[in-house]
Amino acid sequence: MPSGLLLLAVELVGRYSKQSAYLLPVTRLTRLLAVEKRPTECNDSPVVQAHKLAHRFTPEQLGELVAAYEAGATPAELGRQYGISHTGIPRLLERLGVTLRKRGLSDDELVEATRLYESGLSLVRIGSKLSKDPSTVRNYLRRAGVKMRDTSGR
Repeated sequence: MPSGLLLLAVELVGRYSKQSAYLLPVTRLTRLLAVEKRPTECNDSPVVQAHKLAHRFTPEQLGELVAAYEAGATPAELGRQYGISHTGIPRLLERLGVTLRKRGLSDDELVEATRLYESGLSLVRIGSKLSKDPSTVRNYLRRAGVKMRDTSGR
């Protein structure tokens, strides 16, 4: 073992600890690091994951992803299924030429959400009826000027 490494290990252990029991593992680790790299039985080339989303999938998988999205699967569901971010799914679909579904509420849905909210339905129930997240419904209603009910006194 190079004497400089041992001296460094002894200095570190001595300076920051009164427990010499840590010296032995540090010495062993230093020896392991100093040993030349031994040949391995497997290929030494590192496994690199493709950075571009489209390169991570086979053409068949991309076809399945597009079909699932067009059948109504959400980006979050597809992200969990394919192991990528839910925000990466729309980018990938756009690059594949897929027309994305409109996010948020259409004008007709906003009119319906307003009517349902003013009739007393909760944001959760309205979101469920419109297949939208309740926070999306609330944001659109607020932007449309609908007075929101006080939820603190449920």
